[in-house]
Amino acid sequence: MAPTVKLLVSYHKPSVLLQNEIMMPIHAGRSEYIKKFTSGNIAQDEYDWMMANTIGDDSGENISHVNHEFNELTTVYWAWKNYEKLETPDYIGFMHYRRQFNCTPDVIQAMICNYDVIAADPLDLDMTVYEQYKKSHKISELDFCISLICRDYPVLYPYAQAFFKQNLLNAYNIFIMKKELFFDYCQFLFAIAFQFVKDFDRSDYSAKESRMFVLERVTALYLYYLSQQDQIKYATLPVTFLEPPRNIFYRFQECVRDNGIKYTARRLVKKLL
Repeated sequence: MAPTVKLLVSYHKPSVLLQNEIMMPIHAGRSEYIKKFTSGNIAQDEYDWMMANTIGDDSGENISHVNHEFNELTTVYWAWKNYEKLETPDYIGFMHYRRQFNCTPDVIQAMICNYDVIAADPLDLDMTVYEQYKKSHKISELDFCISLICRDYPVLYPYAQAFFKQNLLNAYNIFIMKKELFFDYCQFLFAIAFQFVKDFDRSDYSAKESRMFVLERVTALYLYYLSQQDQIKYATLPVTFLEPPRNIFYRFQECVRDNGIKYTARRLVKKLL
């Protein structure tokens, strides 16, 4: 029997709806979203779309209420703690409404028959992963996480040293893993994440700075670690971006793509701003 796979696609607002036999749209930060709607900060039609087309990350054991810090990783936590609600697939994966693996469901189904882990093709940063984080964020965040890895996960520390000195980065928190590897990854990631929240001083941070982009690097490190294990079969796939063009107004219209993926296409109404 072929292995089963569930690929969760994170949304925080209406967009092209990616949904088929393996893709499941999930609302990242639903509990915060509902509060915004109740306060009158979300339009009714947008709210109705999200409620009708996505499952929430706010049922069972969850951290949906801290999505403003954890970003789409609240959906990863939800899947880890509520795996039975996904019918316990052999493989679990994550993408975003704007960033997806550039392949068909048939390709993914074929690949999981031969690989344990599938990640996004790495980006070549033209600088080290460490330097790029220092350029874009507060390097003290990354230094803190590396120190936690050194202290609590000494087996991973040599891989962290090698990873942050290289130029290649598996970005976006996009991946597919065998169930057992996914559970190990979550144990590692959220131990680091909760320790970071508890002990790293962010009292002077803005709302944007409070979003823990450092956890994307921790995920990328773990993917690098998995790629270096001889017993783990590891592959990558290209990623495509869905970005609405500027200076265009949209209206929702139900459609079906040629490849059979159900989605809500935005009918483009061209109008100069």
